[in-house]
Amino acid sequence: DTPLKNGELPHFTLTHRISGASGADPADLLLQKASREASDILRNWRTSPGEAIRKALQLPDVGLETLGHSPRADALVGIAMLSFNKHPDVAKDALKELSKVAADYPLLVQSRYWLMAAGVSYRMKDTARANELVDRTVTAAAKLYEKDSNSDSPNRAFKFDWPSAGVWRACLILQ
Repeated sequence: DTPLKNGELPHFTLTHRISGASGADPADLLLQKASREASDILRNWRTSPGEAIRKALQLPDVGLETLGHSPRADALVGIAMLSFNKHPDVAKDALKELSKVAADYPLLVQSRYWLMAAGVSYRMKDTARANELVDRTVTAAAKLYEKDSNSDSPNRAFKFDWPSAGVWRACLILQ
């Protein structure tokens, strides 16, 4: 920020946190626990599908800001993907709940889950629901584009790499 004076050496500070190195971060522990519980739900969903959805809805939404996904939403998507062939009613219930929870997520994360739900809906031959989800995602992409192209704080990345462009590309692929 300011030029170095004669004889002055640059000072750099680099911090890298290694998980578990200096005590566990409570947020990491919560995410790990929730991810394990989500995996257990997906392993055992056939035993009681309704219970699996109920348990998935009780998982915390950790990791949204840092990782861009949620154990809760991941479990719901997983249930839908595992069940749509033989238990379409279970898949529909899981997608319905996913749609509700994703509505409160950040736009990019929201788009991700709505596109996943649209993909499962297409596989279930529910094109009306799939198209509705894609339309919602296009609306979210338009909001992302407003952020990307904001003249006060524009996204300086190559436009192809903008979040809005990625979401629109995925919508086109699903259409």
